[in-house]
Amino acid sequence: MASRFLQVHRDALAKEWRARQELAEKRTPAPRPSPDTLRLIALTAEDVARRRRLLGLAIAMALLIIGVAARVAYKYSTDPMNARLSFDNGQRQLQVNQYAQAIPSFDRAIQLEPKFADAYSSRGKALAASGDRERAILDFSEAIQLQPSNPNPVLERGTAYFYIKNYPAAVADATRALELNPLLATAYNLRAIALREMGETHKALEDLDRAVQLDPSQDNYYQRASTNQLIGDHRKAIEDLNRVLEFEPGDVPAYYARARSRRAIGDTEGAAADTQHARELENR
Repeated sequence: MASRFLQVHRDALAKEWRARQELAEKRTPAPRPSPDTLRLIALTAEDVARRRRLLGLAIAMALLIIGVAARVAYKYSTDPMNARLSFDNGQRQLQVNQYAQAIPSFDRAIQLEPKFADAYSSRGKALAASGDRERAILDFSEAIQLQPSNPNPVLERGTAYFYIKNYPAAVADATRALELNPLLATAYNLRAIALREMGETHKALEDLDRAVQLDPSQDNYYQRASTNQLIGDHRKAIEDLNRVLEFEPGDVPAYYARARSRRAIGDTEGAAADTQHARELENR
């Protein structure tokens, strides 16, 4: 019995060994690639990866360039237009004396278009009208730099200088404006009243004669009358004040000024009549 069991056990073990041997033979690994083949495979993979990186970089750069170009094109197509809209809005507000509202509109126009000379000039006017003449002078100076051949911002700056009592600067700007445009009556007027404040009355009178010749306006006649009074030529002053009252029959200062000159030449009756009429106008 025991020998029979051992025989069966040996046969079973032999059968299992043969089965394992056959299975091992079936699992024999494939031959390993040669070193040259492995190097070729590695180089090919590296080349593919490099090309993918370069392609990705090229696409990214192209997208960046397209984006920048689109942004620049949009900026140039919209900023000047929006700057003009803001400027026009400020101009409308300036015309109706809404200076506090006009200034931000001009701020926006300049922000969008930093070399917008007219926006600087108009903001200067709004600032000057608001009483901020120091800042107005800066804006007029910027406008002059951007448009050196334009006499208007030069004249505006000269007027601002006059109101802060910098009379020599006002005279200089008026002179510069006349160099740019010799027919600018307002420049003669400005230079005249600045010279008058500096005590150069006769030079002021010469400029006012030219201003009246170019533009026989109410203010030019009035300024010349005031200057004639200063040098004692009251008859000429009366003539100019007569013209002023033709422009504006209700001009109270003109009646008082004419009363003064009439009194100076001995026309006390005429002086009293002018004074009385001026008081009646004031009390209306």
